[in-house]
Amino acid sequence: MKTNISFTLFFLLNVLFISSCVTTKKVSQKVTNSYTSNEIKQYIQERFLHASDILKIGTMFILDGVPYYEKSSRSENTIDLELKKYDKSAIRTIYFVNASKLQIVCSAYDFDIIPIIRTNEIKQKRKVKKEMMTWVKNHYFGKHRIVNLRPLVIFNRKPLTIQTAFKLLQTLKVGHIDFIQKHEESQVITGFEQISKNGVVEIFTK
Repeated sequence: MKTNISFTLFFLLNVLFISSCVTTKKVSQKVTNSYTSNEIKQYIQERFLHASDILKIGTMFILDGVPYYEKSSRSENTIDLELKKYDKSAIRTIYFVNASKLQIVCSAYDFDIIPIIRTNEIKQKRKVKKEMMTWVKNHYFGKHRIVNLRPLVIFNRKPLTIQTAFKLLQTLKVGHIDFIQKHEESQVITGFEQISKNGVVEIFTK
């Protein structure tokens, strides 16, 4: 009971956090190729190498702030059925949260990683975009920046070198951005292992 209550509180806080910084939009989308829960897990394992062998991905997922499971007593609430509503091109970001860093009681659950999925039905407020852009630009151009601690920038799904990101951020305006997500935790992304340890910023333009 304590575990269930802790997870319920976590999800309520998570949904409230998302609703405070974004608004949702309902879009009719044509689905030709959707993700499965196993593909989401594989994506995380391949992209975040430190999660592939040491950390275990659980059966619980968060899609646009709402929790789903791979199996459910109510079949309509499974993550695989929800994912079928979205084409792969509609998935903005796939990342995760480490359960050990959450203030939740999870001893009854045998996992370390909770997959986090966001779709293009999440419309970001300009204020949030501006705050995140300020954060990344401070890390690249700010007075107190540390050259070796600049985060990796992924622009429209493509990871950028420091030099390319530097040029992009000099001209990129908030009005050009459709969605931006920053991950301050250390990550290991294939081909960009060193810089992604400083965090990752994903940017999608309109």
